[in-house]
Amino acid sequence: MLKSYFADCIADMDRILARSGESAAERLMACWQQRRQTQSVESVRARALP
Repeated sequence: MLKSYFADCIADMDRILARSGESAAERLMACWQQRRQTQSVESVRARALP
């Protein structure tokens, strides 16, 4: 389960960082925004095992 979680995180980062037409700073900020959205308390609760 952890291996899949980290593989998904890395895939998301790779996808964001590979974008063209954005500066490196914009892509890095997009990574942080994605992480913040997917790691919020509500997001974690939604994925938690009962």
